[in-house]
Amino acid sequence: MKRAIKSAADFMNAASKVVLVVGSQVKTCKAQKQAIQLAEACQYPVAVMPRSKGMFPETHDRFMGLYFAQISSEGVCEAVESADAYIFVGPTFNDYSTCAFSHLLSESKMVRIDARRVTVAGKQTFGCINMAEFLPELAKELKPNDTTWQAFQRTYVGPGKVPSNGKDEPLKGKILYSHLQDWLHDDVTLLTDTGDAQFNAMKLKLPEQAGFEVQLQYGSIGWSVGATLGYAVGRPKTRMLSLIGDGSFQVTAQVRTEAELISTLKAVRSEEHSCKVCFVEVFLHPEDCSGDLLEWGARLAEYNARPPHH
Repeated sequence: MKRAIKSAADFMNAASKVVLVVGSQVKTCKAQKQAIQLAEACQYPVAVMPRSKGMFPETHDRFMGLYFAQISSEGVCEAVESADAYIFVGPTFNDYSTCAFSHLLSESKMVRIDARRVTVAGKQTFGCINMAEFLPELAKELKPNDTTWQAFQRTYVGPGKVPSNGKDEPLKGKILYSHLQDWLHDDVTLLTDTGDAQFNAMKLKLPEQAGFEVQLQYGSIGWSVGATLGYAVGRPKTRMLSLIGDGSFQVTAQVRTEAELISTLKAVRSEEHSCKVCFVEVFLHPEDCSGDLLEWGARLAEYNARPPHH
């Protein structure tokens, strides 16, 4: 453990531009609090990988956004990939999580902290190390460094205001998600199905206590229905907001315009409906699709259509 800490700390302290990226293993390793402790000690800017959205507070004063290779949040891909060194805590690197390996990461610049292993610069590997125990000890040895955060702040613009729909104009996806953003509260867990809903939900900013659940890896359409029911049983005091693709079930409310959406969300949030299940069907134009989904799908199709290696 001591050798791993020294190696990782020396490597990161020698770099000028540094970032911290949180992966999904922090949840299975019960190391979410330790990851926050590490971020606060080192003052590095923080990004999360797609499967780990909701595992690091998005209200944290060093949080940048989602690192998803070429479809990352604004400015995040540039900040991460241009860094001199980066710490990845519990990452998963595969075709889905890296947008078909479209990233420009280098193992020679990485401290990778897995559940039971630490790898420094792709050369030194230290085994039998518990992530939850390692992170607080590493935090003690890292020098605070906000160089990359200051650079990110200078270039980051942030999302613009989404203009409202015209009266009786068919509802647009960007309008829908802007209202869902306003609807999110600390007592809500956002659960999303695979596909267009998933990529739009990734862009929503979560309140400090809000949860997020996504099944990214298998692309299993319909997972969200059973997951919603199971989550509601396991955490009955949590309010669920589930984004589910068409064709899953018959619905009881149909929304076609922004005015109908506003009145529906207001009714669902009211005390009268607070303990009930509400199914709302939202009609969007079939070509009203997330640009991130289109790019991710095209890159994934091209990558997985490559000839086999011999």
